[in-house]
This record gives sequence, C-alpha cells and structure tokens, in this order.
Amino acid sequence: MAYLDPDGGRDAWAVAERASAIETARLALLVSAIFNFIACASGVLAALFLLISIVGIIALPCMGVIIIAQGILGVFELSARTRLASPHESYAAAAQLRTIAIFEILTILVGNIAGLVCGIVNLTKVDAIAGQKM
Repeated sequence: MAYLDPDGGRDAWAVAERASAIETARLALLVSAIFNFIACASGVLAALFLLISIVGIIALPCMGVIIIAQGILGVFELSARTRLASPHESYAAAAQLRTIAIFEILTILVGNIAGLVCGIVNLTKVDAIAGQKM
C-alpha cells in the first residue's frame, strides 16, 4: 500500500521514503538482534564461569534476568524484521517497532551501544513506515 495524499493522488516521494525507511529499520533490527544474541551468549558463558565462585552464585540471578531479557529482545527484533518484509503487515509492525525501539534504547543500561543507535534510528523511521507525514 502506498501513502495517499489528502487529495487522493499517490505521492511518489512518500512511497520511496517509506520503502527506504522500511529497509533502514530492517537493517537496524538485524544489527541489534545480532548484538543482543552475542551479548546473551557471552552472558551465558560468563554465568557458567562465575557459577563456580561464591560471588558468581550471588550475582547469577541478576545476570540471568539481563541475559534472558536480551535474548528475548533479539527474538522480538527478528520477528518485527520479518513482519516489516510483508507489505500487508508492515503497518501493524510500525506500532511494534516503536516499542522495540524503546527497549533497544534501554539496552544502553547493560552497555549495548549498538542497541542504542539502532533504537534511535528505528524511532526516527516509525512515522515514515506507518505512512504518516513527518
């Protein structure tokens, strides 16, 4: 579906902008998902090594929450990326993309700079993906 002007005509610039915004958001989601899965895997390895120490047993519950949260965010990012590929579901995915972008920005709390950048990029592209004028 293309963006329609109020007078009913198709605006070629808006269609091209929307397609570009979708591709940019898909790439940012992929990059962020890869970084989240890497962080999740490294967190699991760190938890296994820390499990043998007393400090690790105390810190493991907190680490477990962070590890699981990043893994789940990576799965949601890949899900939103595949929904953006479909022209019929991309409008519905715009609302989900806004929520995911906020969670991507919050991953800076655990040191994920790539998630911060991808979240900001996705937040700037949500209106174009939804077909709204900016």
